Amino acid sequence: MATRIIDPYTLLRDLDGTPLENGFVFIGEVGLEPEANPAEVFWDVGLTIPAVQPIRTIAGRLSDLGGQIGNVYLAGYYSITIKNSDSVTVYSDQNAVDTTGEVALARAWAEGTLPGGAGTFSAREYAQQVLESVSYLSFFGAVGDTVIDSAGVVTSGTDDTLALQAAINWCLLGKGRKIIADPGAVYKISATLTGVGSILLDLTGGRIIQTVDAPIFDFSAPLFGPFELAADYVSGSAINLTGDQLPVAPLAGQVMKIVADADDPANRDQGTSTQRYHCGEFFTVGEGSTITSIAVSGSLQFTRGIDPVLSPGPQPDVACYTPAYNARIVYADMSALCEITGGTVGFESGHDADIWTADSAILRGYYKSVLRLGFLETYGANIKTYGTLMVITEGCSFLRAENDTPNGQLGYNVGDVGYCTQVSNMDASWSRHAYTTAEPTFAAAETDPKRLIGIGRVQGATISHSIARGGDGAHWSTHAGGQNVSFSHCTSYGGSEHSISLRGRETSATGMRAVGTQKGFLAFTDFANGDGGSYTRGKTNRDITNAYLDSLNFDVVQDPITVTHSIVEIAGNNEWRSTDHQFALVTGGTLRLKGNHSFSVTGDGAGGSDTDGIIQIIETNAALLGAVPIPRIIIEGNVTIDARAATSADVACIELALGTELIVRGKLILRVPGAYLYQRGSGTVIIEDDGYIEVEQAGVQTVQLYAPRKGISAAIDLESTDTTVSDGGLISRITTTTNDDEVKKTAVQMAVRGDGTTGYGKLEMSTSNASSGGLVPRTEVRSNGNVNWLKLDGSTVGAQWNPTADEFYVAGNAVGKIVAQMDQSTDLTLNVPTDGTFAQVLDKASLYRTNYGATVTVMIETGHKPVGGVVLANRDMTGIIISSIDATVFPAIATATTSTFLKMTNCHGLVWNLLIDSRNGATKLGACGVAMYDSHMEVIHRCGYTNVGDGTSADGVKGTNFFVYGTSRLFCNSVTITGTRLGLIADGASRKGVWVTYGSVADVVAMSAQDCGTEDGDFAIFASRGAIVHADSSTFTGSWGGIRAARCYVCAREIVADSVTGRVAWAFEGATITMSLSTASGSGSATQPVLMAGNDATTSGQGLGFIIADRSTFDSSVGPIVGTYGAGSIVDIQSATGTGIIRGIGTVKGGTVHANFSDFATSATSTTTHALQVGSGSTFNFRGGTWDGASVVDHFIRAFEAGSADLTSATLANNSAAQNFIEVEDDGHVITRSLTRDDGFEAPHNFVEATNRYNLTNLDDLADLRWGMFNNTSTSNRPAGLPAGAVRWAGVSMMALDDIGGQLTLKLSTGGLYARVANNAAFGAWKHWGPGVAEASTPATGTFTTVDSKTVTVENGLIVSIV
Repeated sequence: MATRIIDPYTLLRDLDGTPLENGFVFIGEVGLEPEANPAEVFWDVGLTIPAVQPIRTIAGRLSDLGGQIGNVYLAGYYSITIKNSDSVTVYSDQNAVDTTGEVALARAWAEGTLPGGAGTFSAREYAQQVLESVSYLSFFGAVGDTVIDSAGVVTSGTDDTLALQAAINWCLLGKGRKIIADPGAVYKISATLTGVGSILLDLTGGRIIQTVDAPIFDFSAPLFGPFELAADYVSGSAINLTGDQLPVAPLAGQVMKIVADADDPANRDQGTSTQRYHCGEFFTVGEGSTITSIAVSGSLQFTRGIDPVLSPGPQPDVACYTPAYNARIVYADMSALCEITGGTVGFESGHDADIWTADSAILRGYYKSVLRLGFLETYGANIKTYGTLMVITEGCSFLRAENDTPNGQLGYNVGDVGYCTQVSNMDASWSRHAYTTAEPTFAAAETDPKRLIGIGRVQGATISHSIARGGDGAHWSTHAGGQNVSFSHCTSYGGSEHSISLRGRETSATGMRAVGTQKGFLAFTDFANGDGGSYTRGKTNRDITNAYLDSLNFDVVQDPITVTHSIVEIAGNNEWRSTDHQFALVTGGTLRLKGNHSFSVTGDGAGGSDTDGIIQIIETNAALLGAVPIPRIIIEGNVTIDARAATSADVACIELALGTELIVRGKLILRVPGAYLYQRGSGTVIIEDDGYIEVEQAGVQTVQLYAPRKGISAAIDLESTDTTVSDGGLISRITTTTNDDEVKKTAVQMAVRGDGTTGYGKLEMSTSNASSGGLVPRTEVRSNGNVNWLKLDGSTVGAQWNPTADEFYVAGNAVGKIVAQMDQSTDLTLNVPTDGTFAQVLDKASLYRTNYGATVTVMIETGHKPVGGVVLANRDMTGIIISSIDATVFPAIATATTSTFLKMTNCHGLVWNLLIDSRNGATKLGACGVAMYDSHMEVIHRCGYTNVGDGTSADGVKGTNFFVYGTSRLFCNSVTITGTRLGLIADGASRKGVWVTYGSVADVVAMSAQDCGTEDGDFAIFASRGAIVHADSSTFTGSWGGIRAARCYVCAREIVADSVTGRVAWAFEGATITMSLSTASGSGSATQPVLMAGNDATTSGQGLGFIIADRSTFDSSVGPIVGTYGAGSIVDIQSATGTGIIRGIGTVKGGTVHANFSDFATSATSTTTHALQVGSGSTFNFRGGTWDGASVVDHFIRAFEAGSADLTSATLANNSAAQNFIEVEDDGHVITRSLTRDDGFEAPHNFVEATNRYNLTNLDDLADLRWGMFNNTSTSNRPAGLPAGAVRWAGVSMMALDDIGGQLTLKLSTGGLYARVANNAAFGAWKHWGPGVAEASTPATGTFTTVDSKTVTVENGLIVSIV
């Protein structure tokens, strides 16, 4: 049997932790230098394809000369050296071992050294006893002789159900036991294979075929509950279980689930059905829990429910987690393991007409279970995850999942009911959905924990680098209960429906591709239920679907983009192709197009209706009014449409129903056949900012529309072929009572532009009364000032301009007016309240057109309390300054819970020169200070808005001093006075100091955002969705949180964030926070690290994050310094310092932390159990670092689940660990090269504790310890009579270092224990013991023989020699 050199899912990394690029891998003879003594290695397990050395690397993986990624194999043990592209050694081991135990077993079997002779069943059976944790299905009587004909029907074979179940039962007896299929075997079963506990099943080379309508697998972690709440859950409080106590008190960090019978507002209204979508969510347990009180880390997210009345339509909101709605707790033992890999499973073919509906593989409650296998011929969901956490499905293949939804055949490949499920490298053909969320329905008062564990929304799934082919459903899908589901770089080929179909909230799709699918992308909010008419159970804007897409490449038959009662943003570089002419259809909701979009019609336009518009918007369904925004498409990027190949007749470029809007702020270019209309319908086209529309018909430019602003020369052509009143046409001509074109042109221009004496005009148009015969204008040009000229002709269509009233009339109805805008060449001050209210004076000031550097100041007089709620839209505020005589202004806020003091939409140039304190005595008022939508504003230093209340504005902004949205820019030019840098002030916000989102920029250097927020989720800076924030030298002291960044960039170097209750910095979803040279003393909490990258189980987002905090100070940190979650996350705290640390360096679970040359010391009152935990394949670099462990901890470092820590040249001082100094388990890896430590480590504890699989590199001071133990349990201390220097493994005393000297290396595999002592002639070779040898069978004095015929001499229970 061949030895695999490197696990194919392990990345080789360079010295800086990045994947090794262009590296060199040398494989040599065991015990020898590999570069000079190469071994013969191969690219295949059969050892037939030689590999040329050195082997090169690409992105951390082995690669052949042709650039193909693979793995290499050889027969037996080996040595290995890995070098980077600069030929610097990254890793070297001259005595590498087969960590799977396969080589040892194969060699013993082949040589006949096992009892019973070579290759006999008795030898194999004994080998199984030696291995203890591996068994073959044939050991339990499985025959695997089933024959299947070409139609997929079973023709003969043994029923192996009982044998396979017996094997699974054996597997359940011990964690880590694995079952292996016999190569080539086909096992027929006639019942579901079940099990509760740890199951490892390797089906490589085998196949299981189910011959009845029942699941193939139904495996579950041990489940507990339900435990009923005794009182209502209140945010921020513990969960009360008095009267239904837990069996044991849960530990901090444990994950549980809370469920209730209230309806989930995000899911479907089930009308009169008793089977309903109920509320539920996972949460993480905090510290201090008891059997009757569960502390919650953070707060529960989905506490709002809907009264579960059995009738369709609206019902009242309720607090769902209460005894009134049967709230209860259920949880799983997530230490249980489940891995099913290799091979193929499926059902017998030919039963679609029999309406078979069973799922294939059901997993319940497991944590990080792994599925990697094939599915063939199935009927229900291939993979169903019930209440699982972070299930990994990698490299699964699916073929022919029957889709007959009315008869219950769902055709799902992955039907996800879990949390943070990870799907990658899937290959799916002919199904309904390759992936979808599959939230189940239940009746009230459900008590079965197997069902309860699946209640609630499906959150945080990631689906990447997968392929789906054919089928008759959307390949990539979410149902209404999906939350934060992310698709990336997946491809669709063919299929009779959409490539992507999304419901739910905060879903995303990036880098997706579709080739030949019938339709492209669909987002919609459900209307489906058995009673008709209703949609989601909730009836507010927050309950409808919203999604973010980026960089799509779709080649479809028809309907590239469809948005139905949803909110969708598509950014990046996108390419769309379709045989039909329609590009985008919106039926209720909002479609926002950012970035670049290229749409080409590639066929005859026969895919859809001949009369559909290329861009079409339809009115909202009446049932959704009030919940869905005005139907609109907003173009903020560049959209180029080439429909010249289309042949459909009677098509409009833009078709808008009454009450809908197309808003163009970017560029819209349409190239169409000559017969196409420009616009049809009664909706409105709005051109804003730098908006531009161009239409080319049959190669001739026929429409060119701009939105000009002051100082910009642009042509406004409102001509249209659709102008008659009877057609409700566009107002494209403006006439006076004369037929002289020059007179008309001059008169209109004087009104619009001003005549030099009467001021500067602005054209505003509104909808006329169509029922009175007036025109209904559908194109509105918002000029913000200057309309340079209007194209006029001599015809009259009933429109008149009254120069006396400055109004336009159509059939006697006023449809617009001229608003005077005055030139202002000298400074002017308007006073509040002398010259009017704040709103009146600010509106008046906005009409002035300042020039020659003049300003218009809105001055708030002494003692005046201005009334907020002011709304400005489409204003050029250049030269306008809001100021005050008093140092601080206290506003008169009439409505404490909903008021925004100043809201600006598309306003530019305003200067804010005052400080507002939004308090009435000690009470904070209002919901938002300043809200900016597509606006620009400058704030003078030491000015700003403070102490806003905890209300929620009509736009959904809550407790925020400054809200910056949609390409807005907030700017403050800080100054330095007597050595102190001063900037914007945003202190005391009830929730957020500054909230920046949707591509906006906040340049707020030296900002003060202190004492902001009151609970988890509140931050001084809250940034997301492409925002850019510059906040160097800012102060966040006393705030609940410092910086929260998602999908954006925040630069905040040299900040002061002392006494921050929660996270000082949290980056996720690809965000970067730079905060070098900062101070964060006394910050964090027991559940909140100071710096957090990625997301733990308590947060709703997903994705990696990057934080750069090098050379920063973390004195007296209350919380751990770092926490990373998710592969790829990086935190850089190199050369950082911190004294008095209470809870250690932190937990690294995914990603990388660079803490080289950092200097940390604990507090004397430290309560942490580990100074550092590194797991889940993550890396912690502490090279050259210093740790002064003056206080007691259980372990300095715990490396687990393939986590790696590099302590090279580190200094560890005053470490009196309460347990063991280094704890290594489950593939953990610790490097201690040149480690320096003092003698603070004392007996009776262990320097190193290792359990399960581990790797210790260069533990070169182990033999020199004054006293030390190498132990595999965290509770075992030195046995009585065991001398100093002894080494202990699994209850067997192995050897005394004092007697033999040298460096000990121990490695445990499924084949037993291997030991080796370097620099020692007698023990320099590897020694092997079977793990069946127990301490009880070890003679106190005497000898015994190992499985490899070695003689071990024992004196007083201590092994002193091995011969």
